[in-house]
Amino acid sequence: MLCQAQPRSASDVEERVQKSFPHPIDKWAIADAQSAIEKRKRRNPLSLPVEKIHPLLKEVLGYKIDHQVSVYIVAVLEYISADILKLVGNYVRNIRHYEITKQDIKVAMCADKVLMDMFHQDVEDINILSLTDEEPSTSGEQTYYDLVKAFMAEIRQYIRELNLIIKVFREPFVSNSKLFSANDVENIFSRIVDIHELSIKLLGHIEDTVEMTDEGSPHPLVGSCFEDLAEELAFDPYESYARDILRPGFHDRFLSQLSKPGAALYLQSIGEGFKEAVQYVLPRLLLAPVYHCLHYFELLKV
Repeated sequence: MLCQAQPRSASDVEERVQKSFPHPIDKWAIADAQSAIEKRKRRNPLSLPVEKIHPLLKEVLGYKIDHQVSVYIVAVLEYISADILKLVGNYVRNIRHYEITKQDIKVAMCADKVLMDMFHQDVEDINILSLTDEEPSTSGEQTYYDLVKAFMAEIRQYIRELNLIIKVFREPFVSNSKLFSANDVENIFSRIVDIHELSIKLLGHIEDTVEMTDEGSPHPLVGSCFEDLAEELAFDPYESYARDILRPGFHDRFLSQLSKPGAALYLQSIGEGFKEAVQYVLPRLLLAPVYHCLHYFELLKV
């Protein structure tokens, strides 16, 4: 992003930041970069290795740049990295994990509208399913067993997305019963908890089926896992959820919860940008289970 404009001076990089970074990240990143250049005259203010990145930038750009330009670029990158790590750290603590994974970063960034705007400037419609890695090709070269393994990985990632909705977004609504009643919470999140439990159960069934499949068998009969759960009416939460989330007027009722007296202050108190994340990001995240259910139908045709 920063190198696309072919910068030759620190002011070129600053101009690029102003044009491509959303507010207020642009101001903060520029302030950090300018401070780094000033402090550089006295000591090394950055954690990232400028001396190693400087020659790499020459290779990327195809021409030699002043060392000060490298310092400016590295300072901007370090600011963005620190901002992302802070966000992801809070998310990981909320879901009670002890290490950060690539998927944690993808999921947590969806809770920050400013970062989403910056990294998806050229994407008009951000599909929630893009939180997961690209699906492997379903060409004839791929075996049924490969598809099963890929599907299991998809479900694990999907469960992490559901964790984000439940732990990061739903929990603050549940924990303030004076402001949001149980009915209010249900109106927003519907049966998301039931869907989470179903997803864990489905994954467990598939893992057991794969584990119990004999080596001589052609492939694990994963379809039976869906049949067993369907007989138990275990997929009913999806029907209720889709009806609730897609019903006319859902978004208006959702916004009415945010406009309650005291709601804005409460959501802002949870964390910087959290109110905006609830208002702009959560509605799109809530569509993920609907998309995922439709994805099941497509996979069962394979």
